[in-house]
Amino acid sequence: MTYCWLVELFHRGGNSMGRYHTGLTDLAYQSRSTTDPHAAKTYDKDGAERVAAELNKHMMACEWRAVEHGFAASPHS
Repeated sequence: MTYCWLVELFHRGGNSMGRYHTGLTDLAYQSRSTTDPHAAKTYDKDGAERVAAELNKHMMACEWRAVEHGFAASPHS
């Protein structure tokens, strides 16, 4: 099993929305996301926390959090 950090979208103060940051944003700083954690951008812990904090500056109804995920072999390999 491989562990890495992802930036995951949550209802503010609640449960995961099942969306993961892909590392891309548009010109209005709207984050691009995916429901496939294997397609999400991976980070070290500090990097995920920094990205989540920056993305949260632009969010109102939900929040991005740094979350550690464990993966078996990728289905994309």
